[in-house]
Amino acid sequence: MRFRFISRCVAPCIFACLPLLAQTNPLVGTWERTSLLKDGAAQQSQAPQVILFGPNGYFLQSELPVDRAKTLNPQEKMTDAERFEHVTAARGTYTVSGNTVSRNHVVDLDPNLDGYNEVRQFRIENGTLILQGSTPEGSKIEARFHKLPPMDVKPSPVIGTWERVWLIRDGVLQQPPSVPEYVFFGGDGYFMQMELPAGRPKVQKPLAKMTPEELKARFAHVAVAFGTYSIAASIVTRKHLRTDTPSSEGYEHVRGFRFESGFLRMRGPNANATEADAWFQSVK
Repeated sequence: MRFRFISRCVAPCIFACLPLLAQTNPLVGTWERTSLLKDGAAQQSQAPQVILFGPNGYFLQSELPVDRAKTLNPQEKMTDAERFEHVTAARGTYTVSGNTVSRNHVVDLDPNLDGYNEVRQFRIENGTLILQGSTPEGSKIEARFHKLPPMDVKPSPVIGTWERVWLIRDGVLQQPPSVPEYVFFGGDGYFMQMELPAGRPKVQKPLAKMTPEELKARFAHVAVAFGTYSIAASIVTRKHLRTDTPSSEGYEHVRGFRFESGFLRMRGPNANATEADAWFQSVK
């Protein structure tokens, strides 16, 4: 009864407001970078950057290489340096003032960028989003993005930004103490999710030169994924198109969901055959 009440009251409100917000904020949606200039020179991108701008002022962004070999070291487990080479990720809040967009990286995969305020001038020409600005080192940047075409997603109260507050696996509490997961379900059918611990050591070294201890401190409990999702009745299925772990590409993450006491509860099997029970609160 609670779920039906929330679905009837919350979903119409959300979807009545989203079109208005999208009209007043042209950035809302999912954008994929198509080109990057640094000081006027074209940069070869090892991984396409994707930014999800939400209507609530939150964003998630990532760069995840595609079509990587499932195992880079045939005789041993992939190292963190290999797994996170060319991978970037950040989540936070953004504001738009005139033709300026400012993204505050509340937490970044690179802890040296935690709190970084990424300011860009923007314009949209023939459907192309153009962002211009400077890097922290002072280089001039111009990045161009195209908006990914919307998927066939019906109105649903799961659309929005969610923070996991509890995780139970096979009846054993995992979070706390493990890291919260953030999931953004866009109204266009794309999602991005990430676990990024806050307060990690700031080490200014290339990955290849980090010690095993430094790599562990940076990447322990880190996970990033982007893809599409679909909803059928009370089942949401996330298809992981790009992830930090190559073996997870194509994985379909199936969860039953319902609302309990204001929380979004998702339950279902993991790839390793464990049973997950995750509770999320809305990020507003």
